[in-house]
Amino acid sequence: MQLSVFSVPMRRILALTTALLLAVAGDPAFAGTCPERGFLDAPASTEHAVLPRIDGWVWSSARITEVRVRDGERVLGVATPALPRDDVVAAFPGCRSDQHPGFSILVPPTLGANSLVVEARTADGRVLEIGTSAMDLSEPFGVVENNGPIAQSAESSVHGWAISALGDLKVSVLAGDVELATGFARGRRDDVAASYAAERSGFDLPLSFRTLPRGRYFLTVRLVDRNGRQRNLRGPEVINDRALGELENSAPIELDAENVLRGWSIAADGGGSVRIRALDKDIGLFKADVVREDVGKQYAHWPHATRSGVEARLSFRELPRGRYPLTVTFRDGAGDYLTIAGPPVHNDLPIGRILESRWRMVDPGPLDFSAWVADEDGIASVTLVSETGRELAPLAPEGGQVSFESLLDETERKLGRPEPAVAMGRVYRARFDTNSLPPGLYRLGVRATDNSGRSALLPGPLVLRRSPSEQARVACPGEPFRLFFPGDTETFREGFVAMQELRELATGPCVDIGMRGRVEYLRTTRGKQQDYRFDPDFPDELRLRDEGSVTSTALNELLDLSARLDAPLLVTLDGGVWGDARFAAPDIDIVDVLEQDEQAVQWNQWGKTEPDDALGGLAGSYGSPQLARMMNLSIYNEEFRRYKQRNLQSAVRTILASGAGAAGRFVAVDLDPDQYINPWFYQAQWYDYSPQSLRQFREWLTHAGPYAEGGELAGSAHSTALDLERINRIAAQHWSSLELVEPPRQRPDYADPWHQLWTAFKRHQVASHYSDLARWAVAAGLAPARVYTSQTFIQADVATGVEDTATGWTDEAGVSIEGAKPVDGRLGAILYGPASRNEGKPRSGESLFHNIRQTDQDWAVVELHPATIEFPEKLPSHADAYATISRILNFGARFVSPMWGTNVADRFVYPQHFRSYDAFTASSFEYQLVWWLRYRRDTPVGSLSFPFGNEAVSSNDGWTSSAVAMASGPGYLRLDVRQPWLRMRSASFGRLHLPAGSRLQVRGTWREGLRVWARLQTPDGDNASLPLAESGGLLVGVTGAAETRVVDRIALRWLALDAQSIGEIRVDDIRLIRASGASAEHDVHRN
Repeated sequence: MQLSVFSVPMRRILALTTALLLAVAGDPAFAGTCPERGFLDAPASTEHAVLPRIDGWVWSSARITEVRVRDGERVLGVATPALPRDDVVAAFPGCRSDQHPGFSILVPPTLGANSLVVEARTADGRVLEIGTSAMDLSEPFGVVENNGPIAQSAESSVHGWAISALGDLKVSVLAGDVELATGFARGRRDDVAASYAAERSGFDLPLSFRTLPRGRYFLTVRLVDRNGRQRNLRGPEVINDRALGELENSAPIELDAENVLRGWSIAADGGGSVRIRALDKDIGLFKADVVREDVGKQYAHWPHATRSGVEARLSFRELPRGRYPLTVTFRDGAGDYLTIAGPPVHNDLPIGRILESRWRMVDPGPLDFSAWVADEDGIASVTLVSETGRELAPLAPEGGQVSFESLLDETERKLGRPEPAVAMGRVYRARFDTNSLPPGLYRLGVRATDNSGRSALLPGPLVLRRSPSEQARVACPGEPFRLFFPGDTETFREGFVAMQELRELATGPCVDIGMRGRVEYLRTTRGKQQDYRFDPDFPDELRLRDEGSVTSTALNELLDLSARLDAPLLVTLDGGVWGDARFAAPDIDIVDVLEQDEQAVQWNQWGKTEPDDALGGLAGSYGSPQLARMMNLSIYNEEFRRYKQRNLQSAVRTILASGAGAAGRFVAVDLDPDQYINPWFYQAQWYDYSPQSLRQFREWLTHAGPYAEGGELAGSAHSTALDLERINRIAAQHWSSLELVEPPRQRPDYADPWHQLWTAFKRHQVASHYSDLARWAVAAGLAPARVYTSQTFIQADVATGVEDTATGWTDEAGVSIEGAKPVDGRLGAILYGPASRNEGKPRSGESLFHNIRQTDQDWAVVELHPATIEFPEKLPSHADAYATISRILNFGARFVSPMWGTNVADRFVYPQHFRSYDAFTASSFEYQLVWWLRYRRDTPVGSLSFPFGNEAVSSNDGWTSSAVAMASGPGYLRLDVRQPWLRMRSASFGRLHLPAGSRLQVRGTWREGLRVWARLQTPDGDNASLPLAESGGLLVGVTGAAETRVVDRIALRWLALDAQSIGEIRVDDIRLIRASGASAEHDVHRN
């Protein structure tokens, strides 16, 4: 009988054993007696056994002391009968024993074929042979110990033990014929060693779930000894027929963080998604559709893996209060398949608002402060502080619990009903004399600490304590820098208090603060009966509507206020996509009429158009702007261009007729913010495939139509005229006529030369339209130096030239730096986020600001905020705002206009209205802008300034030293120089045109006996030495009488004349002050 416990079903073994027992019981030879008897159930042979184990039973009237297995004289295993065997007892009902008859003996491996003897020893010394077995114990054997399947959320390794008579044993894990992991059974397993005398037998082979074939199946664990003998064991089941997913970040979700959950999810049906919950609140279902090339490579056998990324931007204000982990559930078409704990939420800081009506003050003296503060845990203390941490006065509670809304009067309800996350709080008050502060600029605030020890800073007013030595205003030695503060009709009619406060805070000889207003020249019209002619006195009865208000201010009202306040003026003349984005008004807005014609608007790659409101939730200064339907920019969109030219020129003539710009008051215009080929359907739709644009594209390629000699666009066609044969070769097509030529309509492929030509044409269309706008404005009488474009450079990776190589989103939108610089005007940039700090590099290899300055030395920033639009709840830090302003100034921008709209103090009580990218009042942006304007109040445009931070920021301002580590403090650099020389170098600030007589000055402290000089470096690496001499506590050098020099960097050198170590150097300030020379200051009228 050759039976194997694992090769023969157990029910068959039991049946055979039972039959044998019945036969024995029925044998007359055994009737009435209790003979000594035994039996081997299994195995009689281990040819196919996984575990060499011998099972059986033995019966004797004498007590059995042991059962042993021996190979010749060598004992391989010993056991004592102790296993119950009811079947044996039932077969011998007349026999009684106090001992269970069953036994099971593990047999260790041994070389060669073995004839094993199984025998029992009785208490009285007799030996009873139970049976023999011919066994081959040289094959490897072992056990797989996984308790569950291999799945994404379960075990990710195969583990167990294995032994071989030959020692070292290789273990491999296979899925079919594919080897997934391999190793050796060398892990210490004391439990196995106790039975088999094998000290090291454990294995634990990790698996990468992403490498497992799809489906449901069992793995194979293969054991191979040194002689190549092997045994296959059944491994754990793999469950890999559902979607997969992974969460890749664990940073806490908290105030002023990016709060983006990133990961990926792939599903067989392409329907991977992630559901996020916060406590019992469903936050949202986020589709996995972001391009993830890395996941596509790792899971190449999964469909749609390349577009499996998830980026879930969480709204912090929508999260429940408290501290808890998010719940993240990955889903596919069949439903949920994996739920994990996500990052922790920290949303338990005190909230509140300072109850002040004035937000900017100069030497205000004693002030009464009050604040409403709330927290679920109760408030331990409320303290008046400066933003940099100086404690000024405690605030005392007054009265009981009240709602914030109960503290408002009717004039304070402009934002509607407040919605603080904690409904009830208390009012705290204090009186503080600001005269006790040293001279300087301060953001005052309230630090509220709850009973759990958690603190929050509630921002308050900006306060300037003037220094007695501050000089009265004198003439600027060059062109002044200008700030144009924006407003709306209501703030203008209230006297534009915010601008006047900023003027008091920051105006200086070289700083001029004025106003910016927006005029929608295709919307503020006289309506259909007068053919939508521009109306400079647009009335309130048309401006105020049930849907909201037209955002424009009547142009004459804006001009009158500018004259009354004697304020410089920037007029945003908006006839672009934002001009009709708030709501439809076809009774006054000619664009709302024209865009009803399908031929006049932009088409997507499928030859379709979208309604205005096809997209919701787009970023803007108001909720859900309607941007999905845009007018096409083709030269053949003649009716649109006719209205645009007529109304734009009418607005320009109104400006000139008002006398604006007289008596030295600066007036300029910026045109059509965000001039794009429709970019709003990001990575889903691409434009402009309108018939009019396709016709122009063919003519641009072939230098035909308006691009022919003498045509309106002559000289601006593609750099090389292409014939049909060459077009077919580039596009890999076989078009039989030019009328059939089509741009690519599939997803952008930037390796395709035909797609490169298509994106170059789109950039040309935008550039051509801006050139038209500027040309029309100049033709109406405005000087080119007072005409600015308004192009957004929200990403640093933007094309410089119109025909540069395309690489991404901005190219599909038609954006280029050269395209924003018209012949008859100046480049106006819209900057947000990292691009506003000149971070990142465009494909040119130079910085964004370097390319802008090289394109137009007289560039300006017509809309600015250091916040990132993608993160509307994350306020920029002081360091962010400082870097934004310092780099814009040092790259020579003529003026800036900050984005404005919300007050940071309102974020806790009106969270539904708060947007970081238009938050100015009570922000770090406001503080840093005012600080920089005051610091530069004697410094003309085009100069360089390196103050190395201020009270709120420590910065090296881009300076480096090749030999010495620099430590930056709040307003200085400190260097410990342990050698007799030192060299410092600034970052590149672009091609600065520096007139003769420009002045370099360095302020700081260092020991006597040092020689200091400067080198002005050109972009080509040439150096011009500039000796520095002490003058009035500064080191000063003046450029010679040579012609204007182009400078890219400044280098400073210190040399110890005594050849000893220089020691400590502290540098407080470096300035390169541009001498008056060629300037952008021109009369407002065209010459």
